[in-house]
Amino acid sequence: MNTKTSWIQKNSLLGYFILAYAISWTIGIPLALIAQGKVSWQIPFPLHYLYAYGPMLSALIMTGLTKGKSGIADIFKRLFKWRIGFSWWMISLSPLAAYFVIALVQRMIQGEWVDFNLLGEVNFLPNLGVWRAFPVDLHLWYW
Repeated sequence: MNTKTSWIQKNSLLGYFILAYAISWTIGIPLALIAQGKVSWQIPFPLHYLYAYGPMLSALIMTGLTKGKSGIADIFKRLFKWRIGFSWWMISLSPLAAYFVIALVQRMIQGEWVDFNLLGEVNFLPNLGVWRAFPVDLHLWYW
């Protein structure tokens, strides 16, 4: 085992944080400079999403370096191995269910559907709604 691999094995948590900040800040700092008008670079819009995924990418990279392919496979196995009861499923899905019930009531009262493209948007963040990550026109899905 060489010294670089040894250091990563001994300091994997520190390596994770260094890598997570490096990935996020490499994308975030240019985005902030563009927003402030300091630079006029053109950054592809999907790159905005990678800024938020720096910690996840760091976790996958560090797991790959420390545990190999089996460690990464274990992460993905655990994603689908949930041990929660039906009541917790209902609690976790209740905000989404409430949104659709409210949309249905609004349809019955006002005669038109809410704009489902606004789902996930908040007024204090840039326009990166949950549906913006997928190039799908939700108007096709209206009943």
